[in-house]
Amino acid sequence: MSSGQPHWRNRAVFENRDNWKTIGSHLATIRRNSAVSRRLQSLARSIAVKIESLDCVLEQLCRQSCRHCIDVCCLRATIWYDFRDLLFYRLHTGGLPLQKIVKDGAGACIHLSTEGCRLPRCQRPFVCTWYICPTQKEAMRRLPDICAGPDLVAVIRQIQDERKMLGECYMSTDPAP
Repeated sequence: MSSGQPHWRNRAVFENRDNWKTIGSHLATIRRNSAVSRRLQSLARSIAVKIESLDCVLEQLCRQSCRHCIDVCCLRATIWYDFRDLLFYRLHTGGLPLQKIVKDGAGACIHLSTEGCRLPRCQRPFVCTWYICPTQKEAMRRLPDICAGPDLVAVIRQIQDERKMLGECYMSTDPAP
């Protein structure tokens, strides 16, 4: 391993596209092991289905809260793709994000538009799905009809558990760096 390159198990932020490509090369190695590949693909499909099942509920919550918020997450938070985000992204889409998440000149996430996030929910860092702000939690209590559908908190916990299994399954393969 060359100095300056993170080891594939490093959970630090993958700061540049070359480091993201490292994950892609490791995933190519894993695909030769069909049992591991099937397990990873199965977990990624399950995660995607669960994330997509929450999209309508989360969009409704955002419509109720974000446009009136004075402390918008997409304006103040520093967001990045973590290791599991990139692993899921690769398994779900077959590729890697075009770029890391950065802020624009005004300090907002580059994917923020007047309509909300430009990225499909399955292509966002997972923190953008699981983080429910205090205003949204209050809306869930006040307006339970907004959250008709899947049990938001329970499904998010299931996704978190499956993401953990996805990372553990991947790391158990120990491909050569």
